[in-house]
Amino acid sequence: MRNDGHFHIRGRARELIIRSGETIYPAEIEGFLVGHPKLAEAAVVGLPDLKLGEIVAAWVRLRPGEVMTQQELQDYCQGKIAHFKIPQHVRFVDAFPMTVTGKLQKFRIRVAEIEARGLGRQNHDHGLEHEERTQSRVTDQHRIPGYRLP
Repeated sequence: MRNDGHFHIRGRARELIIRSGETIYPAEIEGFLVGHPKLAEAAVVGLPDLKLGEIVAAWVRLRPGEVMTQQELQDYCQGKIAHFKIPQHVRFVDAFPMTVTGKLQKFRIRVAEIEARGLGRQNHDHGLEHEERTQSRVTDQHRIPGYRLP
């Protein structure tokens, strides 16, 4: 927060992670993680969670010749950043998905993690349940032929 009481959001607003009502800025966690001497790069994304809304996941690239475990990274975070900002899932990678111009594609990281952890089906079912409840409230007199609620 600035002295005038306003906030400056670093990174994209749509990348914000909302975990149990707490707003988490991925850029903040990434900046903290790359402070570890074994890490070269980090990318943080939010993954869907039915209980918490979203959870924190990190993809990290180690410096050449370094070895690290997920527990070691989480222990490094303990007591230095808020507990809800500590990545629950960590994937060690050799490279990040990038555009041809070298820009990080976080949406591809998120999709890959959702698929790898089987989170898509869990949340897809929840979404269908919500959609079915929403559509059941629409009476026949309000239906438009061929229209489906979002």
